[in-house]
Order: sequence, then structure tokens, then C-alpha cells
Amino acid sequence: MDRRLVLIGALTVVTALGAAAQTAGGLFLAGEVGIGIETDDLVDGSALGGSLGYRFPGGLLLVGSYLFAGTDFYYFEADSGWQQAPSWSEVPSGGSRRGDWIFYRQRHVVGMSAGLSGRVGPVGVFGTGGLMLNVVSLSDAEDYYPEFTEAAEESSIAGGRTLTTTTVRAGLVYPARGSFAGTLSWMVNFDRIADAATPSYFQRNSLVVIGVSIQAGGGGRG
Repeated sequence: MDRRLVLIGALTVVTALGAAAQTAGGLFLAGEVGIGIETDDLVDGSALGGSLGYRFPGGLLLVGSYLFAGTDFYYFEADSGWQQAPSWSEVPSGGSRRGDWIFYRQRHVVGMSAGLSGRVGPVGVFGTGGLMLNVVSLSDAEDYYPEFTEAAEESSIAGGRTLTTTTVRAGLVYPARGSFAGTLSWMVNFDRIADAATPSYFQRNSLVVIGVSIQAGGGGRG
């Protein structure tokens, strides 16, 4: 079995064994930065976003998350048509500013998950699972340049601009009872093989997520 799945399972078991809840319960809000460990064309080097959740007494979690996963720029070449640039610096922009360039797409990840949280001394632990919606959105240039639209729609999302993946996440919170806390977690997204005879999943991407959270329930008795 994959060692990373073992880690997630172990953290989830710890929370399920009756460890005290991280806080007295309530809302929490986290700003987060994701660093790609295993990447694909939906989530590559890094992502920026946050989570909004509610912690119930006993440690049950409900969490909504959003990550902005990046912008891809495109340009046209007479010999080869529309091309995706590895980065903005490699776009032959002719001196145009990045903010004025109209040929681009953006990648977003938004989802909902549920799980358990607990506390081991001053350190909080949590594990969640749920669904993530991966969205590729195009600039307004799609209304006027059909060839650009065709090129920008090419991705590992077959036949569309959205893909639903299964997500699993496990992590640490320190200090567990603080109103302000640092968070460190590992997030893995799985995709289903649609044409398999039986349900089959593969790992699409994974992120280490670092954040700072404001815990409305911080300071209470766990």
C-alpha cells in the first residue's frame, strides 16, 4: 500500500480514537499556499487560496476549500498555430504587458470535504475526504477566436472544462487551542478511470499545503 495513504489513514485513526477536539468548536478560516509534489496540467507548481470550515463539538469537520491553480498563456505562430507558453516570460508579446494579454486560461480547484479533528497535546491533527471540482476557465477572447478556444480547451479533462475528483487530506494544526494557528497538510486528488469494468482510481496530483488559520473556537476547552 502507498505509504502516503498509510499516513492519511493513521492520522484519521488518531482523530477517531477520542482525542480531544482541537477547539471548543465553531468557524475557522485559513489562508493557504499549496506546493505541487505530484503535478498535472490542472494543478502544477503551486496554488493559492483558502478554506472555510466549521468544527463541531467532538471534532467533526466540514470544510469548503478553494485554490487558484494558475494561469496559462497562449500565442499564435504562423507555422504551428496556437501554442501554450511555458511561462509569461516566453510569450512573444511584442512589449505588451501581462495584464493586457487577452489569450489565457485560468485553473481553479473548489470543493467540499468532511472528516475528523483531534488534539495530541498542543498539536491538532485532522483528516478529511470529499470531492473537488477542477475548473478551466478561458478569457473573453474565446468569443472571437475559435482556434484559440480549441487550443485552450485541450487538457486532461476529456470533453469539457470541469472535472470532479475525489480528495483526501491530512494535516497538523499548531497550536491546537490557539485563536491563530499554523497549518501543514498533505492533499491528494484521485480521478476515476471511466472505462474500467469496475470502479478504479488513480492519483492525479498531490500538494503540500501550508496555511495560517483563524479559529473562532480557539482557546476553549477541547
